[in-house]
Amino acid sequence: MKQISGFMSEISDEFKVIIVDAIRSLCLKFPAKHASMLSFLSGVLRDEGGYDFKRAIVEAMFDMIKFIDCEFTKLSVRILHLLGLEGPKSPQPTKYIRYIYNRVVLENATVRAAAVASLAKFGLNAGEAKLSKSVNVLLTRCLDDVDDEVRDRAAMYLKLYDEQQLADTYVKEGEYNRCTRLSALEAKLVSYISDPDAAEQPFDVSSIPKVSREQAAKESARPSTLDTIGAPSSSKTSTPPPPSLAEAQTQYAQQLAEIPEFASYGQVLHSSTKPAQLTESETEYQVSCVKHVFEEHIVFQFNVSNTIPDTVLENGAVIMQPQTDSGLSDDFTMPIPSLQSSNSPGIVYVSFTRDDPSAYQIASFQCIFKFVSKEVDPSTGEPEDEGYEDEYALEDLELSASDYVIPTYVTFGAEWDRMRGGVSVTETFSLPAMESLKAACDSIIEILNMQPLGGSEEPQSTSVHTLQLAGLVAGGGGKVLVRSRMTYSKAQGVTLELGVRAEKQEAANLVVAAIV
Repeated sequence: MKQISGFMSEISDEFKVIIVDAIRSLCLKFPAKHASMLSFLSGVLRDEGGYDFKRAIVEAMFDMIKFIDCEFTKLSVRILHLLGLEGPKSPQPTKYIRYIYNRVVLENATVRAAAVASLAKFGLNAGEAKLSKSVNVLLTRCLDDVDDEVRDRAAMYLKLYDEQQLADTYVKEGEYNRCTRLSALEAKLVSYISDPDAAEQPFDVSSIPKVSREQAAKESARPSTLDTIGAPSSSKTSTPPPPSLAEAQTQYAQQLAEIPEFASYGQVLHSSTKPAQLTESETEYQVSCVKHVFEEHIVFQFNVSNTIPDTVLENGAVIMQPQTDSGLSDDFTMPIPSLQSSNSPGIVYVSFTRDDPSAYQIASFQCIFKFVSKEVDPSTGEPEDEGYEDEYALEDLELSASDYVIPTYVTFGAEWDRMRGGVSVTETFSLPAMESLKAACDSIIEILNMQPLGGSEEPQSTSVHTLQLAGLVAGGGGKVLVRSRMTYSKAQGVTLELGVRAEKQEAANLVVAAIV
């Protein structure tokens, strides 16, 4: 813009009109840059020029106003949302009320609706009766707004003043605030509409895990600029962040849906939270496993990496041998045709049928990776014709309770009381090997794969603690809550009283058996 400003006075009006039209088109293409372009047009409008030149400038400005959000509506909405979150926690929350209510009076409908939501949070979260009454009066005035969304929001929040439980669930900050994991919801909906048989049953929203808003924010947060300072700028050397739990679940579901052999299995009920490592990180062949639970099948996905550059592995397969009666019947194995270091990792799928789909199979497997090893000819880069059969012993693989449990967020106290009349189990365990309450909490969370609530994963005492957990059991097992009361002494280690409340007996049994 500065370079253009330098020669605008030296060219004729005909060329000036061409430049203004070009800037108008450029601004509509890159609306985020409209501020500097609008400043340029305002400057040249004051310069000398004919009617056609001045008209071109005014028309360009009109188009910016018409097609570009020069009032920064989105930014205003974000600021109001932030004020609604942080303002009620400030020492003097009343300072923000006038600013927010001015938005209700002066701004467009979108900003007015956001201002109403922000005002309501001050009235419901600040904890001052006088402030709550004042905000109630302001929201009542909003019932006469010309926009229906503004009126509806005001009416909804006024209703929450009389319904404390609804206010706790949808507005108040802290333990009560939770939301649906959107990536998991999307994956479930995609599987639901792609399955012809699923239309006979209503979509089960309760199967979608919930997370705290703090956890959801962490999963969707962009890396801070401070975190990237000093990081390599080249895309070849930078490492992308690992996918979140929700993103991984969605990727697994999409990947399995594209494999014809699994087309008849229906939707994935749950995929294990993190891959089980079956080899050491320094070994020549690295193998990890992800377990996918279907209604009538279990599919084991083995991710295999070949780290030897001059060796090709052909027909690689994992042989799984259950150590006891697993309740599973072997279906088939999908081997890797060829695996080099350049195309690692490859995937081996092993499918089992659940003999009793209503049961939760627990099993331990001995696993062996079998393959044909061939040397690569350094002159041609092709594998030799002759190879030899080889096998590689892997760590034992466990199919455990955690593979059926989906962490979810609930209001623990309210849900614990609500499920009082359901299935309830209490067991006592002695854990002498545990060296602290923190170690016991970490172990229980890992074994059960449930969501810790209210910061209970961090004991504040070294002798007495209560851990609160919540989860959903895949395949219609329903909600399950765990209250772990524990004590610690150097002589006896950790003594644990495990209280379980569930919607179904099978889910409660699954959780208790995992600790045993």
